[in-house]
Amino acid sequence: MRFAEDLKNLISMRLIVLVFIFSVNLVWAQKTKPKTEVVYYPGSDSEWKKKKPAEAGIDEGKLKEAIAFSISHESKSPHDQETGHYQSRTTMMNTADVA
Repeated sequence: MRFAEDLKNLISMRLIVLVFIFSVNLVWAQKTKPKTEVVYYPGSDSEWKKKKPAEAGIDEGKLKEAIAFSISHESKSPHDQETGHYQSRTTMMNTADVA
């Protein structure tokens, strides 16, 4: 019988400790608020914020390098997707007739 009582007391103490730890965590979680960062969503063209690369934490040299790379590797296809679609379709039809 003594063993059963000791086991019951041990379980009760563990339960009390777990409830206490859970309560402390719950209170702590309520008091610590996450830092919410304001997200910027631009409006029309006239409302866009303008920053220099350094202000945004961007290396200006690498930005210029990326822009130059993008311009030099730009697609020769039309930017209008509808025109590009019909041009590629016409090209496919012409090569299919040759083969």
